[in-house]
Amino acid sequence: MIIIHSVKGEDKMKNYPKHLNTKQDVLNVMSIDKVKTEKFLQNCIDNYYGWNSAGKLETKEKGIEDDTHRVRTVELEEEVVEFYQEEYGILKGNKLTRLGFSLEEAESLIGK
Repeated sequence: MIIIHSVKGEDKMKNYPKHLNTKQDVLNVMSIDKVKTEKFLQNCIDNYYGWNSAGKLETKEKGIEDDTHRVRTVELEEEVVEFYQEEYGILKGNKLTRLGFSLEEAESLIGK
C-alpha cells in the first residue's frame, strides 16, 4: 500500500513501499526514488525471458535441443532421472506482465 499525504495542495508519497503490485504503483514511486525504481524495472526486464517447461519426456532422445529448446535432466535419487523439455521465451508469470507493463513500456521508462 502506498501512503499519500497532502503538502501545500500537492499529493506526495510518504515513503517507498515494500511491494510494487501494479503499474500505477511503479509510476507513482518514480517520483520518490527514480534510481531504485529503475533498478527494480531493470530486474523485471532481465527476468522477462527465460526457460519455460514444455512437459516431461519419456527419454532424453525424445527432446529437441537447439537455440530455443533444451532438455533438462532432474536426478530424483540415485539412478532415477526425469527429463523435461524446456523452451526459451517470455517467462510465464513474469513480473512485468503481472504489473501490466509491456517490455517496451518498461524499457522506455528507464531510457532504453
